Amino acid sequence: MYRCLSDATFTSQLLDVLAPESPARSIRMLKLAHELGCRLNLSIHECLCYQLSLLGDWQRVLHVVSLAQKHIGRTSTRLLNWRARALFEMRHFVLLQGILEEFREAGVRPTDRTYKLLLAGSLRNRDLAQTKLCIQKMQDAGFPIDASVHANIARHHRALGADPHVQSRALDALISAPASVATVIVNGLIQLQLDAHDIDAASHLLSYFDQRTTGFLKPLLQVNRQATLPHPSSALPPIRRYDLLPNTITFNMFLNVMVLRADLSDARTILQKMIDFGIPPTPDTIAALVAVHLACDEEGMAVRLVTEMGDRKRLGSIFRHNQLASHCDPILSVAIDGLRPTVSIYNALLKGLLRRYGLSAMETVFRAMNANDLQPNAFTLHIILRHLSDAKFATPGTMLRLIRKVSSHTSPPGLKHFYLAMRRILQQEKYKVLGVGWKAHYLGSNLEGKPSTSRGLTTDGDFDPLASLLPARPSSARSLTRSINQSLHARGIKVDGAFLSLRMQYEGVIRSDMETAQALFDTLLRRGIHPNEYHYSALMEGYAQSRDMQAATNVMKAAESFGIRPSVVLYTILIVGFARQGDPDSSLRTFQQMIAAGVQPDVPSIDAVASAFFAVGAFAIARRILITLWPYIAPFPDELRGAPLLALVQQFRPLHPLNKPTPILSKQERIMLHLRLQTLASSWEKVLKASSRS
Repeated sequence: MYRCLSDATFTSQLLDVLAPESPARSIRMLKLAHELGCRLNLSIHECLCYQLSLLGDWQRVLHVVSLAQKHIGRTSTRLLNWRARALFEMRHFVLLQGILEEFREAGVRPTDRTYKLLLAGSLRNRDLAQTKLCIQKMQDAGFPIDASVHANIARHHRALGADPHVQSRALDALISAPASVATVIVNGLIQLQLDAHDIDAASHLLSYFDQRTTGFLKPLLQVNRQATLPHPSSALPPIRRYDLLPNTITFNMFLNVMVLRADLSDARTILQKMIDFGIPPTPDTIAALVAVHLACDEEGMAVRLVTEMGDRKRLGSIFRHNQLASHCDPILSVAIDGLRPTVSIYNALLKGLLRRYGLSAMETVFRAMNANDLQPNAFTLHIILRHLSDAKFATPGTMLRLIRKVSSHTSPPGLKHFYLAMRRILQQEKYKVLGVGWKAHYLGSNLEGKPSTSRGLTTDGDFDPLASLLPARPSSARSLTRSINQSLHARGIKVDGAFLSLRMQYEGVIRSDMETAQALFDTLLRRGIHPNEYHYSALMEGYAQSRDMQAATNVMKAAESFGIRPSVVLYTILIVGFARQGDPDSSLRTFQQMIAAGVQPDVPSIDAVASAFFAVGAFAIARRILITLWPYIAPFPDELRGAPLLALVQQFRPLHPLNKPTPILSKQERIMLHLRLQTLASSWEKVLKASSRS
C-alpha cells in the first residue's frame, strides 16, 4: 500500500474514490502520500477540492489549497478560485476581497470566475460600494459586463431583496445570453419572487421556459395558495423567449415551495417530472424531499430515505426501529441512485426531527452524520438555535454560549446565528413593555406609548455588523456578544436587513422613538437593501405602540404601494393597536378588511379581535367571536361548548403551530366568514344601543 502511494496516478484515483466516502481520511491519505515521497501535482489537489465542494466541506477545501502550496511550493488559478469560493461560502469577506492580491503574489492571472466570486461576495454582504468597485475592476481587467454577470447578480441579489431594477436589467440580458446563462438568470429572478411570496410574478417568469417541461408547475402554484397582489399587465415584462430548458435548481426551488405548504403529493409530481425529463436530482433535491416528508408527518420515509444513502446496517442501528419505513418508495430509490449523503440532507432531517423529539434528536442525527464522516456546519447551528428560540425555553445567554462553543468546532459564527439570540432578548423586552395575556396586555402594559427603560438591550459601538445593538445585561452576555461581534467584524460582515428590523423594533416599540426608527428605515434604503414585511411591521408596531394608528395604517398602505402584500401579521398589528385604544369597532372592521383582501386568518389575528372586545368588558361578544372563528383554524371541540371565555382562550392559543401551514379557505368559506362577521358586528351594535339607552 505504501509503495502504491508513491505513485501519483494511483494516489489521484484513490482520492477520487475516498473523498466522497471519507473527506477526513482523504486528506490524511494526501499528507501520507507526500510524506512517502509521491511527486504530487496541482491537479491532484484541484480534483480533491472539487470532490470536497460537492460535500459542501469548505473548511477542508481551504486546507487542501494550503497543502498544495506546502507540498509543491506553488499554486494555480483553479486552486485560488477554489479558495475564493470557499471564502465566499464561509462568508469571510475580508479575506475574499484580498484574493486578487493573492493572485498577484502567486504570479497567476485571475479569471472571470474570480471576479464573479468577488461580485457575488459583495452582494451577499450587502456592500454596494464594494459591488461597484468589483464591477470596475472586472472591466479594467478586460472582462465585459455581459449576460453571465447579470446572471451572477440575479443569482446572488437575494441578500438585498427583490429589486425591480435588477430584474429589468437581468431580463434585458436574456436576449443575447446563451441558453445555460439565461436559465441561471431566470432561476435567480424566480427565487427572488418566491422569497417575496409573490407567486404571480414567479409563475409569470416560468413562461420563459419551454412549457413542455415547466408548464405543469403553474397549476401546482395555483392550488390552495394565498392570493397575491394583482399585477397589471404593464407591471410584468413581456415574454421574449419560450425556449429555455430548466435545470435541477429550477425544480428544487419549487420543491422547497411544497415543503412550506406541506404538500407531499405535488412534491412527488415535481420529482417524477424531473426523472421523466432526465434532469438529475442533487443532494439539495433529496434534502427538500426529506423536509417535505417530515412536514407531512411521514417521518418513517424521511429516515428511510437518509439511511438508504449510506451504510444501511450501521445507520439502521442508530435510528429507532419505529422511525424507519419498512421499505423505500420506488421513486425515491431512483432519485437517490448514485448520490452520497451530504450535510444539507442531514440538516433537513435534523430540522424535522427537532420539531417532534426536541433536543434529544440532536444526538441521533449527529451520530448518523459521524457515521458518514460528515461534520455539522453553520446551518446546522442555525437550525438548533432556531429551535431553541421558537421553543422559548433557552435563555439568550445559553444561546450565545452555544454559538461560541459550537462555531469554534465548525465554522465562525454568522450574523443569522447572533440574530436569533438578540431576537430572544427583544421578545423578552417586548413582553415587559406590552404585557403577556389579555389582562396584562390591557391593564398592565405601557398604554401611553411612553419611552421605556430597556434593561435587556442597549446601543453601543459600530453600526456594522449588529446595528449597534448589544445586550445591556448581564455582563457575561455582553462579553460573549463582544467576542462574537469581533469575529463578525474581522470578516468584514455588514449589517443585514434582519438586524436593522430588530433595531427598528427596539427604537419604535421599546423606546417609543419613531424618529430614530424612521431614520433607520432610511438607512436601509440608502444601503440598497430592499425593505420587506419585517421592516414595515417594525414601523407599524412602533406607531401602534405610540397610539398613532393613522400613521400605522399609512405604513401598511406604503408597503402595499411598494409591492408588499399586507399579510396577516400586518393586519394583526392594526387589530391589536385599535384594541389597546379601546376601539373594538375598528379592530373588527380591520379583521373584516383582512378577510375581504383574501388574507388567511390565523390564531393570533383571531385572538386579537376577540381581545378587543374583552378589553372593553364585552365578554359575551368576545366569546362568540372565538367560537365563531375557531373552526377556521381547527374543528371546535364539543366539550368546550359551555366553557367560559378565558378557558376557551387557553385551549385556542396552543393551536397556533410552529412551521405548519394554516388551512386555506376556499372562496365559499371566505364568503361565509364575511357574513358571520357581519352578524357579529350587528350584535355588537345592539349591545352599544342597549347600553346607551340604559
